[in-house]
Amino acid sequence: MQQDLFTPALHRSPRLPGAGLAVRLAQGLPERERASVLLQQRYRERGYAVDAQQAETDLVVLHAEDEFGETAGTLGVRFDGPAGLKADQVFPAEMAEIRARGLSVCEFTQLALLGGQESSESLLAGLFHSAYLQAYRVREVQCVVIEVNPRHAAYYRRMLGFELCGSLRACPRVGAPAVLMRLDLAHAERQIASLAGRASLRPAGSLRSLYPSFFAPEEEARQLQRLRLAGFMSPAVGHA
Repeated sequence: MQQDLFTPALHRSPRLPGAGLAVRLAQGLPERERASVLLQQRYRERGYAVDAQQAETDLVVLHAEDEFGETAGTLGVRFDGPAGLKADQVFPAEMAEIRARGLSVCEFTQLALLGGQESSESLLAGLFHSAYLQAYRVREVQCVVIEVNPRHAAYYRRMLGFELCGSLRACPRVGAPAVLMRLDLAHAERQIASLAGRASLRPAGSLRSLYPSFFAPEEEARQLQRLRLAGFMSPAVGHA
């Protein structure tokens, strides 16, 4: 995903199964700085252009911590507004088509994982499930877009159900090629309802998906309740 400019924490952070990791909102300056440092480090290692993150009103930053309080991963959720989204800069026609269909849209961005954690399905699942809660359950956004290097497109299609909706372009923010992908969050909701929390039950040889590693239904319910108590959503917000 592209690098670009991506308050008390929730009462408790959801623990990722078997990983000793927890996901939380990076609302304080120290947490945002740790997420920014990780992002810059990992992007520079891959040869991407990178600048220090700046605070944005419409950007929610999530970060995963290990048992020692160190940041193991980060993911941002940017919500649409008068200035649009970063994806509008590279894929204006595709973004206009999404909005013309009457769909509300946000973007997931600034994904970075600590070295050695790249293959951790539980870490990725925890970050993406938390981002889904912020986008779909809190803000009731209908679809999400991501800008990804084309070599990663097959992974997001297979593991999360993203669909390609924008052809190969040069992304000047990172100095690398990118394609645009979108995900209907109602589709994610259905996958979570049927698969989440069942990673240990997945039969050998079954189709690979990240959804079985998402939080189990009871953990998702606890997270939504904490969001309500913290004032992030009204008691009426939620999907059956």
